[in-house]
Amino acid sequence: MKYVVRTPDDFIATLNRCHFEAERSRVALALERIRELRDEYPGNPHVLYAEGLIRRDQLGQGIESWQLFEQAYATAVASATRGETKWFAACNAAQLARNEDEFRQWSEIAIRESPAEDGQTFVRLRTHLTSGVSYRDLLIGGAVAYHEAGSLGHSAAMLDIALRMNDEPWSGEVQARRSRAECLRALDVRAHQHRETMAEHCPPEERLALLEALAEIDRALACDEYDAELWNFKAAWSYLLARPEEAIRCASRSIELRPNNYAKPWTNKAAALWRLGRGEEALGCAQEALRQAAAVGSAPEIEQQTRMIRDFSDPQREPSLEDFEPVLEQMLHSANVACDEELGQAKSTADDLVKGVLDRARRVREDRSIAFVPLVADLLALFTPQAAFTVFLGCAAHSQRIHMHCLHAGLYIACHTEGTQQRDAARFMNLSLFGALKASEVRIAYRQAVLETSAAGRGRWAGLAAIMREDLARLNPNLPKLVAEQDPVDGVGYERASSILRHFAGEPPQPELPTEAVFPSFVRALWIASGLILGFIAVFRSC
Repeated sequence: MKYVVRTPDDFIATLNRCHFEAERSRVALALERIRELRDEYPGNPHVLYAEGLIRRDQLGQGIESWQLFEQAYATAVASATRGETKWFAACNAAQLARNEDEFRQWSEIAIRESPAEDGQTFVRLRTHLTSGVSYRDLLIGGAVAYHEAGSLGHSAAMLDIALRMNDEPWSGEVQARRSRAECLRALDVRAHQHRETMAEHCPPEERLALLEALAEIDRALACDEYDAELWNFKAAWSYLLARPEEAIRCASRSIELRPNNYAKPWTNKAAALWRLGRGEEALGCAQEALRQAAAVGSAPEIEQQTRMIRDFSDPQREPSLEDFEPVLEQMLHSANVACDEELGQAKSTADDLVKGVLDRARRVREDRSIAFVPLVADLLALFTPQAAFTVFLGCAAHSQRIHMHCLHAGLYIACHTEGTQQRDAARFMNLSLFGALKASEVRIAYRQAVLETSAAGRGRWAGLAAIMREDLARLNPNLPKLVAEQDPVDGVGYERASSILRHFAGEPPQPELPTEAVFPSFVRALWIASGLILGFIAVFRSC
């Protein structure tokens, strides 16, 4: 069930939000949101183009991106879509063409669709092909240029096309596969670092770039199964993807191939053994890694192994929620920073949006939380949960009543919707509940809002606890046990929950239209089409 009706401006804002999320480590969520838009707007060229950009820039998927750009161009032509999407789609389809014939076909279209100065780039590239430069070399050159410019996903996408060309065996294949895998791993590092600044865990299933990198390493190993470094990459990345048994197997194979003066596979094997609770074996591997690092005089590895041995020598201890108080505080602070960044792109502030929300809330005639469901759903549709949390916290300073109704509405949306709308609401609610900060108060707030309401509720309400627990696990795998595992709800809890549930008799009112009248125009971000032809220009400017 959905509680949002999208206006054309909201549609563009949602696409921009997908890019915002993808660029800030939430690629899986962005693609899920894109899939919902494709269901809602089948064959829409803007949606197809947006997905192509995300798959190219964040996942280095050349073939999949090319298919989406090609579909975006075809649907833009068929629907007589105005704007620059048709031109951008043609340019990007030309860049990622699967062979020389397709490149010539798409570059001709791009030349026809592009402004004169941009079309000349493709004219020059076609000239280079005519002069004897192979199409694969053209792709490799573009990949190198994009890598040097820091566009790692674009570089990986061009390598993907070069590696999938069906012609003679290629002596540089293993190196090209390794280069593509390392580009993708660098994208994963960037995403993981962003999650760390947000004090959030990155679930293995959401590390899509790393999964893509691991698949590329497997293809490289199929070409050369005797490369110790490739096996070590697979060990390290399997560990990061919570596959410790696979990490141990791959590290052992790397050690077998290069038994001396190579500390890294011993390090990865030690970490995987420690994760499995095999502490004595892990300590032994860490000590061997230190010996090998000392043999080659690698100061960084010596420091790493010394720290690992120290950590492994201490008994493992279960964390407490008190240990997580600084983490929760960092999450909330990061949410405020992310809100400022998000609204800053629209040249606005949280205070502006607080005013818009309060204006709308004061027009709600009923003093029941269900009447606030459309308001909260609209805000969560246009903005990230971090921004919504910050905005509604700002509303609390003006009206505790409105704040309470909006939080209750967030609970309703979390258990009465599906897909990204449900995920957004669950994250918004967990951030709001963490606002208590002190461990004991967080558990009390979670118990009263989630556990008691779920236990006392019927129908969709009964699933609230499971939905909120799933989001806790996404934030940090320790949080479900520390926050959600509590004593069964008692009679007092059931009675307390009834005070929330009585606000939700009947159905929510219909969403207001248009949304533009509710939230000011500053919330509409501009449609920014990115990803043009700078790589090719850089490669061949000197030719």
